[in-house]
Amino acid sequence: MISKAEGIVFRSIKYGEADLIVSFFTFEDGIIDFFVKSPRKIKSRYGSAFEPCTYSKIEYWKKEGRQLPRLIRSDIVYPFQKLRENFDHFLKSSELFEMTLNLVPPRLPQKELFYMLIDTMKSLENSSIMLKKALFYKAKLLTASGYVPRLSGCAICGKEGRAFFFHEGAVVCPICKEKIAKEALTPKLYLSYGAIKLFEKARVWDWKKLDRLVPSMGLLNEIDNMIDLHIKFQTEKNNKTKAFIKRMGYLIHETTG
Repeated sequence: MISKAEGIVFRSIKYGEADLIVSFFTFEDGIIDFFVKSPRKIKSRYGSAFEPCTYSKIEYWKKEGRQLPRLIRSDIVYPFQKLRENFDHFLKSSELFEMTLNLVPPRLPQKELFYMLIDTMKSLENSSIMLKKALFYKAKLLTASGYVPRLSGCAICGKEGRAFFFHEGAVVCPICKEKIAKEALTPKLYLSYGAIKLFEKARVWDWKKLDRLVPSMGLLNEIDNMIDLHIKFQTEKNNKTKAFIKRMGYLIHETTG
């Protein structure tokens, strides 16, 4: 049976002499890995269709007993060429792709998140306002995947708190902190109330309204750091893109615009 979808290429992995395993984030069915026959040959009709960031309409064939569906056609809708050519912006996109792969189970449709990612990629391609838009996508991703941290009130009593405990995935007020077992008290991170309010707005506001927010770079970095540590603790997975950036000592120049 032949099926159709539209999707974004997250990654391509070499398989054999000329084949690929390509991971797409599709609008219809979420994240799917496809087998692609011979796209690495010089005379391949696919061209750059399987470069990361490419947005395409695809057709694939799923045969009973075969683990991966076979992709048989890919027509590029938008290549995001400028995004790939800017190293800073490409790294930021790769970070978001990897985070989505780590948090969203395969074949789980995330239609709203799909278009939020497209919009984020367009912003990364055409603007220097990288961290803000990427942070908003991360907040929506955490909510959609069920990994959202609780910052709106103490996990035990509901009162205000600033101490974020990774074991609990939530903030805890000073009084309730004393009631938690000592082994659950580490690691922790203290968040400012401004950062907490920013995250809650990013999480619940309508996507189209989020551009109205103009947070400081300090608040953006504070929340971004919390999200990264929270995901690492909850999934026990390192984001390889960020690890690469730190290992190479490369600094992404980000501005709030």
